[in-house]
Amino acid sequence: MTRIVLIWGAALFVTPLTMAQLNLIEIGGVPQAGNVALATLGAQPHASSVISGYPFHAISGLNDGWYGNNGNINFGDGVGSSGASWIPTTQTATAGISLPTPATIDRIAWGRDSSMTWNERTSGLYIVKVSTDALPFFDPGKTWQVVGSVELQDYTSTDSLRHLYSFAPQVGVTDVKIDVTAYGQAVCIEEIELYAAVPEPGTLMALSVATVLAAGAKKRRKARG
Repeated sequence: MTRIVLIWGAALFVTPLTMAQLNLIEIGGVPQAGNVALATLGAQPHASSVISGYPFHAISGLNDGWYGNNGNINFGDGVGSSGASWIPTTQTATAGISLPTPATIDRIAWGRDSSMTWNERTSGLYIVKVSTDALPFFDPGKTWQVVGSVELQDYTSTDSLRHLYSFAPQVGVTDVKIDVTAYGQAVCIEEIELYAAVPEPGTLMALSVATVLAAGAKKRRKARG
């Protein structure tokens, strides 16, 4: 949902109605068109830590377009011959994506292993947060807002698969992160996807009306000299 404020003869402002809720859209599936988190688009992955000794577990695996525990599944966005997934060194960890330009985000997806081979390293509490300031992700002064949370479990038939969630549109997002507290061993995330909000028809109509009104007001002021 969005709140639309129309100022007569001026401009339209669209602001988010914050809802601390993740709404499950699908389990499994494949990446959609319009994933703005991809490294090929300039998005930068970041994480609190990463285990060593395993080339196929890397921070870069968070947005390299490759899926699966070993980064060997390509749904079309992966570049090169293979990719990676991410595992931190601690049970409490953070992984996220810094966007090259601010965007209005309303969907996020992640999973443990789309190949359905591994279903451990999933159990935990995942809290999704967004930031709208320009500070680097590691700056202690950076502000974050919770948009929702979800709990997942190990050794189930679906929890380790890719999950796509929606949430209230967040405007001007520069950074998105997932704070996770594992209930057992450290979790694994194969990929993080982020999608820009698509304006609803009513919003598009209101934007059009606002544009017309603003243009008319400007024309009348010019006519009055």
